[in-house]
Parts: sequence; C-alpha cells; structure tokens
Amino acid sequence: EEDKKYLENEYDKIKDEVKEIKKRFCSLSQEQIYQDYLSTIQIVKALSKVLGEFDRRYAAAKSKKGILDYSDLEHYLAALLETTDENGNTVPSELCLKLRKSFKEIYIDEYQDVNPLQDHIFTLLSRPDNRFMVGDLKQSIYRFRNAYPDIFVNYKESFPDYKEDGEGPAARIFLRENFRCSRTVIDFVNLVFSEVTNGNRFAREY
Repeated sequence: EEDKKYLENEYDKIKDEVKEIKKRFCSLSQEQIYQDYLSTIQIVKALSKVLGEFDRRYAAAKSKKGILDYSDLEHYLAALLETTDENGNTVPSELCLKLRKSFKEIYIDEYQDVNPLQDHIFTLLSRPDNRFMVGDLKQSIYRFRNAYPDIFVNYKESFPDYKEDGEGPAARIFLRENFRCSRTVIDFVNLVFSEVTNGNRFAREY
C-alpha cells in the first residue's frame, strides 16, 4: 500500500512537470513559431558562413604545409576509387577494379564503428564473397567521429545464418563463446545495455 501511494505521488509530480513543459515550450502561436523560424534562418546563415570560412582557411593551411588529415585521406581515396561513365553514372574506377582483384580476402574488425564513407570504400574494394566483418554494438564508442553502428546492424539483419551447405555469398556467424570474463560480468553488461537502449532499434540486441 505504501509503495502504491508513493508511485501515485511520483506519477502526479511527473504529470505536473509535463504540463509545465508544455506550457513553456508548446504554447506559441503560429505567427510566433514562424518568426522563430525566420530568426533561426539568420543564425544558420551566419554559422554556415563562419564554418565555410574556417574550412577554406584550414584547407589552405594544410595545402601550404603539404599535409592531409584523416578525413582528407578517406575522401581522396573514395574519389580515386570512383569515376563516371559516358551516361554520367558513378562507377568503380580502373584503379578500384585493379585493387579489388588483388585482394583475396578483406578482414575488418570493429565494424560497428565505421562511418558511411568508410563502408562505401570497403564496398568498392571488396567482392560480394570476400569481405569478413566483425563487430559488437556494445563496443561502439566513436559516434563523435561519425561512426554509424546502424551500418553493422543492417548487414547483420540482412544476412542469413551461416550453414555449411548454404547458398549465396553472404552469411552471419554469431560468436557466442566468451573467453574474457565470467557470466556474471556478461549478465551485468547486458542488463545495463537493455536499459540504455530501451526504445530504440538496438534494444532487441540485448
């Protein structure tokens, strides 16, 4: 009975807080919202101008010193691996096809931390049956560097389970054996992630 009363009180507090939030942030008229959009446009234009100027000066400084940063390496490599055909379509370049033939197998670890451009590069360089990707969503730590764990999840969900007599170039293998820690640690980690991923597409991983 005491717990029930406590929960009811907490529920009432939350309802009051939600009402206050709606009152403060969701009570603008259509005209006020429109004016906010107009003022936001000016801010975004100014920010875009500043970032554009920074990018220009940064590129000039790198060019003067003859250096490239990591992002440059990715973008220049992607540019070298692609070209356009007579119809204007983007296709693998001659260099890309040559490199693709030279790789018997391509192994990529920590695939949960690749970004879209890196995934595109790996796709260009690999064939349908020679790219081996290893990843674990719980180890994704590079979102601040544009990592998209969704990429790894999409591959995992689109591939069928591996079978020795299976057909097709793609399959998934779950590495279920763990040799690093006890079952207690695994259960605790999965419990934590089941909470922090609740409500998004990664929840079913746990």
